[in-house]
Amino acid sequence: MQTGAMANLAIFDETATYEVDEDRLAEELEDPEYHSALKGEPNLRGHSLFTVVNGKVYDVQSTITALN
Repeated sequence: MQTGAMANLAIFDETATYEVDEDRLAEELEDPEYHSALKGEPNLRGHSLFTVVNGKVYDVQSTITALN
């Protein structure tokens, strides 16, 4: 990458496990009718830590928080 180049990045821990929280996901999507196909799937892996979108860095570990 070069300085000033467009890039969107996701920084994540590929070894972290998680479960889909249906209620929280529906709330964040603002869609009470949303249902995840991954509900109840064991051993899902990959926990998002940060994203970079259009030069802005966001902490996405619990709530989305702009860091710059």
